[in-house]
Amino acid sequence: MLLLLGTENLITLQDDCAAKAICTAGNELASLNVLGNVAFNNIDTTNVLAFNIINTMQFVDVCGITNQINVINIGAANASLGLPAAAGSYTIDANGANVGIFANGQTINFVHEDAELVLQNSAAGDSTITLNATLDPGDPNKGKLAVDSGAAGGQVILTNVGNATYGTVVNKLKALEFRGNSTF
Repeated sequence: MLLLLGTENLITLQDDCAAKAICTAGNELASLNVLGNVAFNNIDTTNVLAFNIINTMQFVDVCGITNQINVINIGAANASLGLPAAAGSYTIDANGANVGIFANGQTINFVHEDAELVLQNSAAGDSTITLNATLDPGDPNKGKLAVDSGAAGGQVILTNVGNATYGTVVNKLKALEFRGNSTF
C-alpha cells in the first residue's frame, strides 16, 4: 500500500521524459491511496492493482494514465484512516489527446453517493474520450459525472464503443453536469 497525502494546494507528481512507473510487473502495488489535492502527469500506473481516492478534495490525472488501473474507488462511504466519509473527485484530463476508459475491463466504483468523475480537456485543442464499456454506478442515483471543456477553449468529444453508456436503466447516475467555456 502506498499513501499520497496532498494538502489544500495541489501537489503534482510528474516526469519530464518517459513515464516513470509505480512498481513493476511481478511486483505490483496492491493499492494506491490518495488523500487531499493530488495530480499525476506522465506517471505509469500499469502495475497498481487498486486505486482508492479517499476523502480527496480532488485527484487529477493529466493524460488519463490512471484509468489503466483495474479497480478505481472514488470516495469513502464510511470513515477510514481516521477521516470522515467523503465524496472525492476523480478527474481524467485528456489534455488535448485522445483517451479511452474501460478499454481493458477496468471498473470505476462510486463508493460515496456524491463521488464525482470528471472527464476534462484542459487544452486549447479538442480531445476525444471514448467509453469502451458501460459506467455502472452500482446503485440508483449514485455518483456524479461532469464533462469539463476547461478554460482554454478546446472541446471534449465523448464517444462510445458498442452500446456502452454512462449509467444503466436501473442504476442511473445521480447527476450530469457540463462545465467549461466550449460547446459540447
